[in-house]
Amino acid sequence: FAVKRSVLDTIGGWKNGAIAEDLELGIRLALNNIRVKYVDDIIIYSLAPFNNVDLYNQIRRWAYGSAELFISSAKLLKFGLKGFEGFIYTQQWAIYPLYLIILLITLSLQFVLKIPYSIILGSLSLIIFSIILYGVLIRPKGDYRSAMITTLASLIGYVEGILKMKFNWKVTPKELDKKEESILGIKILGLILAVSAYVNSLFNNIFSSILLILISISLLLLQF
Repeated sequence: FAVKRSVLDTIGGWKNGAIAEDLELGIRLALNNIRVKYVDDIIIYSLAPFNNVDLYNQIRRWAYGSAELFISSAKLLKFGLKGFEGFIYTQQWAIYPLYLIILLITLSLQFVLKIPYSIILGSLSLIIFSIILYGVLIRPKGDYRSAMITTLASLIGYVEGILKMKFNWKVTPKELDKKEESILGIKILGLILAVSAYVNSLFNNIFSSILLILISISLLLLQF
C-alpha cells in the first residue's frame, strides 16, 4: 500500500511495535473517516510460506496481531453495519478459534458442566458444514494438514495476543532453508487434552473422553 505523509501525520504517524502493522493503520484510517482507494489493475506477486512450520508461524503472527487490536477495532462498531463488517474483518482470526476454545473447555469440564451432547454435536455439525462449504467454494490448495495448522495457529496466536504474551516479530521464510520440525505448542495442547480425556473418564463421561482423546491423538501424531 501507499499512504501520503500528510495523511500519516494526521492520524498520529506510524505506530512502532504493532504486530499487524497494516491492519492497525487501516483501523486508524477508518476511525478518522479517511477513504482508501483500491486499485484493481495492478498485478502483485507474493511468495507463500514454503512449509507447514512457516505457515504456522505466519498465521500465528496474524492472529496475535488481530487480538492485539481488539479494543481499537471495536471502536469501528460506531459506524453501524459497515463498522460491524470492519470489526468482523479485523477479528476474523478469532471466529473459529473462539469456537474451538469453547468446545475444548466444554469437553474438558463436561464432568462439571454436564451440557447435553445434542448441543455439542449440533454446534459441531454447523462448524463442519461451514468448513465443507468453504472447501467446495474456495477449493484451497494443500492437504488437510494446512487447514489444521491454520486453525491451531489461529487459536494459539489469538490467545497469546489477548493475554499480551511476549511476541517476537520476524519475517516468515519463503524458501526451504531447514528441515521441518514439530510445533511445540500443538504438542503441548495435545498432551493437555489427553489429560482432560483421562479426567473425564474417571467421572464416566465416556463421550467427552472419546472426543478429547481423538483430538489429542490427531494432534500428537500430526507430523510436519
